Amino acid sequence: MSVVRCLAAFSLVIMSLAATAESVVPSAMYGLGEVHERIVTGPNDKQYNIFVRLPTEMKENASKLPTLYVLDAGVMFPVIAGYYQFMQLAQEVPDMIIVGIGYPSPDWQQGNNRSVDYTMPSAERDFWGGAPVFLDFLKGQVAAIERDYPADPNQRILMGRSIGGQFTIHAAFNSDLFQYAIASNPALHRNLPLFLKQPGDKTAQKLFVSIGLDDDGFRDPALKWQSHWEANKLPFALNVVHLEGHNHFSTPTASFRRGINWLLPEVPAATN
Repeated sequence: MSVVRCLAAFSLVIMSLAATAESVVPSAMYGLGEVHERIVTGPNDKQYNIFVRLPTEMKENASKLPTLYVLDAGVMFPVIAGYYQFMQLAQEVPDMIIVGIGYPSPDWQQGNNRSVDYTMPSAERDFWGGAPVFLDFLKGQVAAIERDYPADPNQRILMGRSIGGQFTIHAAFNSDLFQYAIASNPALHRNLPLFLKQPGDKTAQKLFVSIGLDDDGFRDPALKWQSHWEANKLPFALNVVHLEGHNHFSTPTASFRRGINWLLPEVPAATN
């Protein structure tokens, strides 16, 4: 390779590194804070978009911060990241890092693999069942975030809604990767028996589950799940909240607010 071509290639690398260090959010959209993006390859060569929202004021030599990992980032990340700004202004939440994990498109034909990644097997869906593989993939992403940002390895929180909530429960029952978890209106209607089995040897420490009450298809299996675990001892703390007046799509912000307040009550709220 010629010197000119080497220099050109080197310049492209530098430009790429610089781009990842800059916020991908326009400054006028200040409610989303400073957001960095990275693109990684995951299971089955699928593309994943990782977004990292930093606190409003990142101080040099900042102490390690609680870190919230949000699934379905294409929809959920801007909702939760923006709502977090209001919660900070109300001094309800500590400074924290918010990490969104998502896909390049809402279309499964264009790379959205959520129906595989977030689910345990189901007789009704032959493509379900990738949750264990996706959980292994997340271990690598968590390690990368903690290498590059001041994320506290002892205060990791996972949040997912619908089948993302199904994955969140799976992770809480089968791994200690995330100490805390928020499952917003989890979709358990196609494989509920799998979620009535005893947890594995490693689990989360606390699990918050919200149930929206207007949709029988989601509500009834979730209520059966709740009743089962109220009658059977779990090795971690469980808090199930019924969200009156909410539907399947309106629960995430209420779940986030109530979940964080329950999961991290001892962490001082942000003061900026």
